[in-house]
Amino acid sequence: MAVRVNSSMFIYSMSSIDEIRTDYSMQLLYRQTWYDERLVFTPDTAVQKIVGDNWHVQHIWTPSIHAVNDKELGSFASSGPEGTMLLHIYPDGQVLLSKRVKLRPFCEMQFYRYPMDKQQCALEIES
Repeated sequence: MAVRVNSSMFIYSMSSIDEIRTDYSMQLLYRQTWYDERLVFTPDTAVQKIVGDNWHVQHIWTPSIHAVNDKELGSFASSGPEGTMLLHIYPDGQVLLSKRVKLRPFCEMQFYRYPMDKQQCALEIES
């Protein structure tokens, strides 16, 4: 069964550009939403949505994504330190997952106009 996953990203910072290692570091907030009918529940006055964290994320199905050009493999997949994930499960089975992620993507840099060069670095994400 195919699951439609909506994704968005907010970049907090890009820094530590390393011309020798041809990479840079970045921190971002990555959000995913999808529906999982196995998580449907009947709300009551006390619980309108389920709020979870890293522990809860490890116990439900989540989309498998990764940054193809990340030098530190598993940055998206790993659960990370406590407090880097937020999970909301709504009564209709909608799931919202927010992750704070650190990446070190590879960037093929061009230096033919050095020192006046400009670099374009892509972040390649796939599932």
